[in-house]
Amino acid sequence: PLKGFQTLASRIGFKKSQALFIAFYILAYSSIFFAKLSFFVSCTLLLGIPVIVRFLYRIHKASGPASALLGSIRSDAVRIHLLLGLLLSIGFLIEWLVKIF
Repeated sequence: PLKGFQTLASRIGFKKSQALFIAFYILAYSSIFFAKLSFFVSCTLLLGIPVIVRFLYRIHKASGPASALLGSIRSDAVRIHLLLGLLLSIGFLIEWLVKIF
């Protein structure tokens, strides 16, 4: 790591960075619904809500930066991004199939 540099999280503190992280996920996920995507894409994205809620709940329950709940946050975030990409792809595929049939 580079010495003398601070991240935004270290500057604003754990609780504020925790709230900012949760807000970013909620805003990013909800923005997809406001993008006026098709019914099928929106419905497939609804399937990801329980996974995201569980992920954000674990982050919310973390007591500090060394909390055991945050141990797998990076790999969980990767899984969630993969899941959302797959759900979007499936939604677009369903939309395409409905249009051609």
